[in-house]
Amino acid sequence: MKNMYHDLLLDHYTHPRNAGQVENPSLLSQQYHPSCGDAVSVTGHIEDTILTEVKFKATGCVLSVASGSILSELVAGKSIDFVESLDKDILLATIGIPLGPIRIKCVLLPLYALKEAIIAYKNKPFVS
Repeated sequence: MKNMYHDLLLDHYTHPRNAGQVENPSLLSQQYHPSCGDAVSVTGHIEDTILTEVKFKATGCVLSVASGSILSELVAGKSIDFVESLDKDILLATIGIPLGPIRIKCVLLPLYALKEAIIAYKNKPFVS
C-alpha cells in the first residue's frame, strides 16, 4: 500500500497536473515555507461560487509539488464552500503516507495558499 502512495506522489511530482498560472485570475495567493525553501502560488477563476479553473506553481520538494497537483485536481470544478471545508486531515489522507511535522507543512503549503486566495477573493470590494 505504501508503494502505491509513493508512486502516486512521484507521478504528480514528475507530471504535475494544472501546473502554471491562470491569466487574469480572480484568485491569487503565494505561500513560502522558510524551513525548507518551498514556495507555492495558486491562481484561479471563480464563476458563480464555482472554482472553474485552478493552477499552481511550486518549487521545492516532491511533497509540495505533488500536493499542489493533487489538490488542484481535487478542487477543480468544486464550489467555494467545498474548498473552504477542506482541512489538513483530508489532504493528508489523500497523500496517504505518514509524515513528520516539517514534512506536513510541505504538503499543506498549497492548501494554505488556496484558502488564503479564497479569503482574499471573498474580501474584495464589490465593483459595479
